[in-house]
Amino acid sequence: MEKMPVTNFPMPEYLMIYRPEWSETEVPASSEVERLVDEFEFHEEKERELVHRYRELVHEANNPFVEFLLGLIVSDEEKHYRVMCAMLSTLKGDLLWTRPKDAIRGLADLPGGHGELLELTEDFIGLEKEGIRTYKKLIEGSEGYYRGLFGMLFETMIRDSEKHIKMLEFLRERLKEA
Repeated sequence: MEKMPVTNFPMPEYLMIYRPEWSETEVPASSEVERLVDEFEFHEEKERELVHRYRELVHEANNPFVEFLLGLIVSDEEKHYRVMCAMLSTLKGDLLWTRPKDAIRGLADLPGGHGELLELTEDFIGLEKEGIRTYKKLIEGSEGYYRGLFGMLFETMIRDSEKHIKMLEFLRERLKEA
């Protein structure tokens, strides 16, 4: 790929993080979206490698506790990989004017008259918040059990619920805009 000086085509610093082979004075001669696609592809490959390495560890563990914890991590990493693939497909589809089947579509096409979906979204936000309160009580109630294992697992469930709330709030705002 042809390279050109930064002074002619500056690259955002955050895109340089994963590409040490690019010097501070040179960047590939491509559009910002193309560079972003390159970065997503690079990260997607790293996610794939990470999932593979975790799976190997699970199979080598020979311990139900280690297998359980690493299995949870594998599940999350597989999800991260699927999300990265969907985002990459979306970017590539927009760049190439195609509609890949695994691209994230529909954000700009939310139909009107979605009051029931908006109401359900609000309900789910409330349920997730209630779940967080419950998990916090369960952390207190199980303090010290199994050397803190239950508390740690409840804390990860709280973070998942907080993530779900963030997603639901994003959906709620997009539904309100439609």
